[in-house]
Amino acid sequence: MYWSWNTGYIMSKFEGTTSGQNIKYHIGGWKGSYNSLKIVSPSFNSDTAKVTASITPIIHISNNLLEWFETPTIVDFSTFNAGNKVIMSASASSKTIADNYADMFTVEHIHND
Repeated sequence: MYWSWNTGYIMSKFEGTTSGQNIKYHIGGWKGSYNSLKIVSPSFNSDTAKVTASITPIIHISNNLLEWFETPTIVDFSTFNAGNKVIMSASASSKTIADNYADMFTVEHIHND
């Protein structure tokens, strides 16, 4: 997903409807202080990924979509983004959602077969 007219790649995308209103959150960009790029390093806990000439690990990663809307900022569709249900550029609203989803990934387990 790419914004050729704006600031580059869309890192994540959420679209739907609520109370008859369309919602489009296309999160990406890095303009000024509204950097939506997030580098994440989910913990392997006590597991290790063994990489050798004969072993290619398979890492099972889960994500919690609710993190888009909960932590650290609660996103209420009725009040978030001042009534505008479309986010399609780097903005304070896109940064809020990116800050929320930065911790949405967890490593479930690793297969070292």
